[in-house]
Amino acid sequence: MSRDKVIQTLPWTMRGWHAGKGEKGSANNTHISFECCEPAGHTYQGGTMIGYDVEKNEAHFRAIYQNAVALCADLCRQFGLDPTQPGVVICHAEGSKLGIASNHADVLHWWPKHGVTMDDFRAAVKAAMEEEEENVTQQQFNAMMAEYLKQAGNAAPASWSQQARTWAEKAGIIAGGEGKGERYGSFATREEIVQMLWRLSQQK
Repeated sequence: MSRDKVIQTLPWTMRGWHAGKGEKGSANNTHISFECCEPAGHTYQGGTMIGYDVEKNEAHFRAIYQNAVALCADLCRQFGLDPTQPGVVICHAEGSKLGIASNHADVLHWWPKHGVTMDDFRAAVKAAMEEEEENVTQQQFNAMMAEYLKQAGNAAPASWSQQARTWAEKAGIIAGGEGKGERYGSFATREEIVQMLWRLSQQK
């Protein structure tokens, strides 16, 4: 992530090798990761910035920070996450303390120099999500609805409907069959209802 753009190297749902491993496992299996590009002009001694000019780099940091807020807000919205819940939005250093990442200082070696904590960041992500929800466009709503319907359609049906589902599939009233598009968790359109009623009438 730079000051004005985000370069995505993997699909959000594909595992990346970013967190290393801690005593309780690896955030590689549970979290999406991104890097914030630091400005030039300093070196490192261990995990400490040497020669970092806070005042000179304030504009760079603020641009990176706002870009990170926007990205996290978008990802949390996409995956239905609350950034203020424990363990949802974490930095590498926090991941290490949680036992799911290797020992690393990011971003607590840098952001506090500009008066920002991870709690501040999580609150900013939450605020950005709420602001964008109030100003959601039709296109964004359509995309979110499409994703919701997809997830609902892929949900496993309840056991109490097993007998009825078996009958409906064998009778040809519900097309698809197990794992082939029956979409039991989806809403039925008027067109689909008419089609099912017509198929039922043919059975008589």
